[in-house]
Amino acid sequence: MKSWVLITREAHDVPELLPWLPDGLRLVPFPVLRLAPWEDAQAWENVTAHLKELGVLAFTSRHAPRAFLKQAKERGLGPAFAHLPVAAVGEATAAACREVGLSVSLVGNVGGAALAETIGRHFSPSVGIVFPCGREHREELVVVLKNAGFSVFPLPVYAMEPTPPWELPALPSQPPKAVVLTSPRAAVYYWQATQGQFSSVPHLAWGPTTAQELQKLGLAFTVLPQPNPKGLKEALCQIL
Repeated sequence: MKSWVLITREAHDVPELLPWLPDGLRLVPFPVLRLAPWEDAQAWENVTAHLKELGVLAFTSRHAPRAFLKQAKERGLGPAFAHLPVAAVGEATAAACREVGLSVSLVGNVGGAALAETIGRHFSPSVGIVFPCGREHREELVVVLKNAGFSVFPLPVYAMEPTPPWELPALPSQPPKAVVLTSPRAAVYYWQATQGQFSSVPHLAWGPTTAQELQKLGLAFTVLPQPNPKGLKEALCQIL
């Protein structure tokens, strides 16, 4: 049996990573969170009231673009957003934006705060920023942009709900070679679901905000050199 690596993603999100796995490893999805529909009528009213001010779409999650555009079209607002430039936090999020026909102008690679700083260098604070996001989302991008004088409109368009413990997949009997945590909330629910049984295994944080959560949990960890498949491969090669 191949050695394995636990990753807190849903099974359908794993195939894009497989070509980057070092030989002799297999990824085992352990989706402690799962995508669920979510709409925020009040947030949409706020966005709609400021349509003339809006000039940029900012995405920090690959789950947001499709849900955002679907909800926009249901409100007859698809054309109002289709032409706006997009700032995406990384290549995976940028790809999700392009898949639904959005035009990506800026791509970051080190988190929401850094993306906000990049936006600030390329756009005037007179431009309003729409931030399609999850129901639970981090505020770094919003805070940095507001401090720079931008108007920011958070717009929750999806939720990540905890997977009931009895619906989580069974894991192999031998311990994994590594555990990959893909978000701060995923880290918390992973820790609860496994009851710390893999605490001695190397843990990899997908980005700096996930690393902060692992630090709170008291786990030793390494942050991926880049939060993308290439960065995962580099980190796994260093462990093996």
